[in-house]
Amino acid sequence: MGRMKRILAIASVLCVLFATDACSAEAAEAAEADSRKPQLRVGWKREADNLLQTALELQRSGRHPEAVQAYENLLKITEDDPKIRYNLGIAHYQSGRPEAAVQNYRRALELDPKYEKVRANLALALADLGKDHEASVEYEAALKSQPNNADVRMKYGVFLDEKGELDAALAQFQKAVAADPNYAPGHYYYAKTRYKAADYDGAWKSVHRAAALDPTLAEPEFLALLRAKMPEPAQKTPSKPRIPRPAAFR
Repeated sequence: MGRMKRILAIASVLCVLFATDACSAEAAEAAEADSRKPQLRVGWKREADNLLQTALELQRSGRHPEAVQAYENLLKITEDDPKIRYNLGIAHYQSGRPEAAVQNYRRALELDPKYEKVRANLALALADLGKDHEASVEYEAALKSQPNNADVRMKYGVFLDEKGELDAALAQFQKAVAADPNYAPGHYYYAKTRYKAADYDGAWKSVHRAAALDPTLAEPEFLALLRAKMPEPAQKTPSKPRIPRPAAFR
C-alpha cells in the first residue's frame, strides 16, 4: 500500500473509532436531510399527479387559498420541487400573503438557482413588503438573464414609476414595447407614465396602441384625466394598400 493510501486509510479508521466532530457533524447533516424527505408510499405518484392538477385548477379558477393548501399537501407526499414552490409562492401572493410568497420563491431558487422566471415575481412580492432595494436587485438580476422579456420590463417600469423615478420607468417601458410590440400591458402602462411625465401626446399614442391590442385595458378614469389635459386626437385610419392595375394586353 502506498504512503498516501495508508494515510487515507488511517484517517478513515480514526474517523470511525473516535467519531471526530467533522465526521459526526457530516453524519448528523445527512440524517437530518433524510428526515426531511417525505416517505414515499405505494401509489404516491398518482396521488401527487391528482393533487397537482387540483392545485392548478384551483389557481386558474381564482380559489387561491385552497390552491395553497393543495400545494402544501402535495409537498408532504413528494420531494421538494422548484416548480411547486414557485406556484405555491404565486398562490400565496394572490391570497394576499407576500411574506409567504417570498419564502417560497427563495426556496425555489435554492433548489434551482437557474430558475430565473422566479425573480420577477420575487421582486414584486418584495416591493409589496416595502423592500425596494431587494426588489431592484431581483429585477436587475431577472433582466440580466432575460433582457428581452417584455413582461419583466413592464413590471420593473411600474415599480420605478411608483417610486417616482419616471425617466427610468419610461426607459423600461420603451424597451418592453420594443421587445414585444404586441404586448398590450406594456403600451398601457407606458401611457400612464407618459401622462405623469406630461407627455400627453405620447400618452394618447400608447393608449391607442394598447386599446387596439386589448380594448379591455382602457380605464375610463384614466382616459378622463388624459382628456382633461389634451383632447383625444383623431386616429388615422390605415390606408388600404394600393392594388396595381393590370398591364394592358399587347
